[in-house]
Amino acid sequence: MRAMHSVDPEQLQAAARRVGFEVAGVAPVAALGGGWFAPHVERLEAWLAAGFGADMPYLAERLDERVVPEQLLPGVRTAV
Repeated sequence: MRAMHSVDPEQLQAAARRVGFEVAGVAPVAALGGGWFAPHVERLEAWLAAGFGADMPYLAERLDERVVPEQLLPGVRTAV
């Protein structure tokens, strides 16, 4: 069993700035109609089919895990 840790969002943002990120944040990974991204998956698929993924083929890989993060990381509650 993994240990659960609580992170202060302000501390996370400060740490991200120290290593060069301009913006960082945390968001809950809530189940919204089959996954947190599920309401937007058709738009993403159309965007990728139109070639907007350009030289980022990884965006189309494992799309099911992007749509339902629980498939990639069971028990996930927060995304950074």
